[in-house]
Amino acid sequence: MFAQIVSTKKPDGKTYKYLHIVESYREGRTVKKRRVASLGNISQYSEREIEQIIRTLESLLQHRTTGSLEDFEAQQVLHFGVPYVVQFLWNQLGLTEAIRDALRAREVTFDVARYVQAMVIHRLVDPSSKLRLFHTLDDLYLPDWGGEPWQLQHFYRALCQQRVKTPQKNRARFPKNSGFDSPKSSRFVPHTYVRFVSCSRECVRNASS
Repeated sequence: MFAQIVSTKKPDGKTYKYLHIVESYREGRTVKKRRVASLGNISQYSEREIEQIIRTLESLLQHRTTGSLEDFEAQQVLHFGVPYVVQFLWNQLGLTEAIRDALRAREVTFDVARYVQAMVIHRLVDPSSKLRLFHTLDDLYLPDWGGEPWQLQHFYRALCQQRVKTPQKNRARFPKNSGFDSPKSSRFVPHTYVRFVSCSRECVRNASS
């Protein structure tokens, strides 16, 4: 609740000021206001006196709830659960280091692992194009992803880093027959992406059941 001054012009041309106590409420998706009480005509008071009245009211209301949950409107809702699960599994498997090691001999100028992880999360949350992913990154809860701004071209380039053999030391990190440990795979980065999406989807499904 809060104090509000309402000015009313009468037929005689004079303007009168009324002090109201007002509260906000929600009707559907619209936030509206309604008068709780009227403190009458304050036109005869000076500006200083009006300010004093308002300060007194605020002092009386400072220990009271001045609104409700209905007064708040969410401006943005972030996807949290799936990104959290993906990041946890990703870190457990050490995929960032594995991808970086696999591409170490190549002159890659951006963080491929960062972009692959984003595409994995997007595939689970909203399977669609890389262009849509680029435009909806702000909808994902990605607390650990600071640094350089995202670039659309890198999403297309990330899975094009093909014909990269999995280093022996990286294959040892993954369970046998997991799909990540294959020494015959000549497409480690795309292969990692596809297999990890499948594994993450199963984990998310189990967690929500």
